Amino acid sequence: MENMLEMFDIDELIELKMLAQKNNTRKIELDSSNKIYQRYRFLQYAEVEYAILVCLDTQNNLICEKLISKGTVRGALVSSREVFRTALMNNSVGIVLLHNHPSGNVEPSDDDIKLTKNIKKAGKMIGIPLLDHIIIGADNYTSFGEEKIL
Repeated sequence: MENMLEMFDIDELIELKMLAQKNNTRKIELDSSNKIYQRYRFLQYAEVEYAILVCLDTQNNLICEKLISKGTVRGALVSSREVFRTALMNNSVGIVLLHNHPSGNVEPSDDDIKLTKNIKKAGKMIGIPLLDHIIIGADNYTSFGEEKIL
């Protein structure tokens, strides 16, 4: 098994993990930032930034999860249009954004804060609130909701 894993680089393994999670249809409650972190903490090993959209129902159960951007070591471009297109197509009641920082530092950048404010504003206008934005780093995370940045 170890030799088989060595055939893939870390980014390929992350994409395989996302695919495996997508095919898991059991009910998954994601009602806290810690639960979300536990589900996606594998992103701490990524060598580039990944941005993921988590769509939730009225009970904070997972409806869909989508990789919305694969970036570079310095960042990933996130489109509000893509975020809400996916949320609307999946009848989402609320959304959570998350991304990793390959550096391991979970401190939000100015761009992270700006993106969060823009997504929050757009979500408010169309009735799909941004419930949290989580940054995953080396064995740690920052929740914009918990830190009152949201």
